[in-house]
Amino acid sequence: MIQLYGNLVSNAEDNKWVDRDDPADSHHEATVNADGLIKLDIYRDRIDEMLHRIGVYDPATQKADDLQKIKVIGPLLEQRLHQLGIYTFEQMSHLTEEDVELLDLIIEDFTLKGRHAEWTTQANQLKNKN
Repeated sequence: MIQLYGNLVSNAEDNKWVDRDDPADSHHEATVNADGLIKLDIYRDRIDEMLHRIGVYDPATQKADDLQKIKVIGPLLEQRLHQLGIYTFEQMSHLTEEDVELLDLIIEDFTLKGRHAEWTTQANQLKNKN
C-alpha cells in the first residue's frame, strides 16, 4: 500500500518515506515506455517487482495477446498495460489484488480497483484457449 503525506510518499512494506520530487537515480527494469505513466520511483519499484512475479514479457520469444478480449479492456487501457510491460493473458492471470490497486493508482482515467477476480478469471480462460 502506498501512503502519501504532503510531498512524502511511503511504501508500507518497508515504511521508508521519500520526497516525491527528489530526482533519484534511475535503477529500474526497462519497462516498455512507462515513463509517461509512472511519476514516482516508488511506483516504478513496485511495477518492477510485479513484472518479476507475473513474468517479464520478451518480444523475441513471446507473442502479445489481444488483451481487449478481457471485458472492460479497450484499446487505450490495453496501450497503458503495454506501457507497463503487461502483454499476455499469462501475465494477467497472475495479477494480485494489490497489483490491480497499483495499476489503478498509475493508470489515470480508468477505475481498475475491484477488477482483480474478473480479470484473472477471464485471463485464465483465454490463456487456456490458446
